[in-house]
Amino acid sequence: MYHHWYDLTTGERTDGTGNTKSCPGTNFFGGNTVEAAEQNFILLITQQLAAYSGPAPVTQVEPLYVADVQIDELNVRAQPSSVAAIVKQLNRGAES
Repeated sequence: MYHHWYDLTTGERTDGTGNTKSCPGTNFFGGNTVEAAEQNFILLITQQLAAYSGPAPVTQVEPLYVADVQIDELNVRAQPSSVAAIVKQLNRGAES
């Protein structure tokens, strides 16, 4: 949405009427109007999204295993190394 669509005094969307800020991008995509945005800019975005064939959304995966913590505190690390960053700490009895 263009900032030109909002009233400077009330902050409400007025679609370019009332006390609005001028826009240096007035000539981008055919103007500041809602109609120009829908016919030009939003249309381009919609077409690009429809054509997008990037990676699939991430889905929830089942854990590799479940462990029962039997020590007072267990450090879960980013890598299998005692010097790797700790990403989580689990207390005795926790399941994760």
